[in-house]
Amino acid sequence: MLPRVLRVLTWFAIFTTLVLALLGILGPELGEGLQLLGVELRLDVTNQYVSYPWYLRILVIGAPAVALAYALVRLALLLGHAARGQVFSAPASGHLRSFGLWLLMSTLADILLPVPAQVMNHLLQASETFKFSFAFNAEVVWKVFLSTLVMLLARVLSDAYQLAEENRQFV
Repeated sequence: MLPRVLRVLTWFAIFTTLVLALLGILGPELGEGLQLLGVELRLDVTNQYVSYPWYLRILVIGAPAVALAYALVRLALLLGHAARGQVFSAPASGHLRSFGLWLLMSTLADILLPVPAQVMNHLLQASETFKFSFAFNAEVVWKVFLSTLVMLLARVLSDAYQLAEENRQFV
């Protein structure tokens, strides 16, 4: 039951991640708000990329969000195997390994992609002063640690699956 609930929540997280990234990219173009089915949606765009052109916002907001969404897709697939009782299987360990890898890719994209975007934005604005910022804090270290831990757990799961297969062949 729990894997099924977590799988539904994961699909909701995928949808939310992509919608919020899209709103972050389109934020300045939304202006005062967006009318949707008679409800006004106001977006408070307070990130540092508001002044960037849309194509640079796609780079710094969209790319990490797509990588995170794909990581969550792999997690949802893993939870599907868990719901069917196939936790110790080659596909399950592959999904877990891929989840960790794409979680790491999302974190690295979130750290590294703003650097070329800042340079390109500076060149496009032809400004004399160049303000450079690089985000590295405890949250980033924690995300990198968790994603590598997930990849290690995937390795352990894969080894457990191989051991179970070897034991099955002896019987």
